[in-house]
Amino acid sequence: FARKWFLYEGQSEDVIIPYFARLLNKNFDEHGVSGIMYRSNGTAGAFIKLAKVLNIQWFLLGDNDEQGKTTMKEVFNCGYTKEEVKDYISLTSTKDFEHELSESPSILMDYESILANELTEDIKKLKEINKVEYRHKIVEIIQKGKIENAYKLVEIWDRRRLLVEDIPKVIVDLIERL
Repeated sequence: FARKWFLYEGQSEDVIIPYFARLLNKNFDEHGVSGIMYRSNGTAGAFIKLAKVLNIQWFLLGDNDEQGKTTMKEVFNCGYTKEEVKDYISLTSTKDFEHELSESPSILMDYESILANELTEDIKKLKEINKVEYRHKIVEIIQKGKIENAYKLVEIWDRRRLLVEDIPKVIVDLIERL
């Protein structure tokens, strides 16, 4: 087992978060951190209970949606206080991981390049009319192929050399705490 666990919801995070960690010079393997997709392998509560038994420090990134609220309840049911939860859990500042990424203008442009052939004229017009709704539509399309698009993002970032400043703050802060 690792010395620390970084729990996150799914496969997109499993591709992108270690990439961000390397960009921040925080290689998970070198620091004894294992990333765990808790939603694909059970519940956050199950992993948190196991971490408690094995005395493994853990941190969790969850979406700021109904599932995130359910995850918070699971943690409280494991006996953690509100103060402890603040130390161990971070929720995205937006609805979910993909929306969080889209808050960065450069990452939104990366989403657009991935979807170049799928953007209809109606969607392109929406960009001029309502930027927030446009961003939500882009993310909605990206989420239809989350995992494939996560790998495409990493390829794009390798080519253009993603800047640390483009990484969402909530993710940077959590990686730094690890």
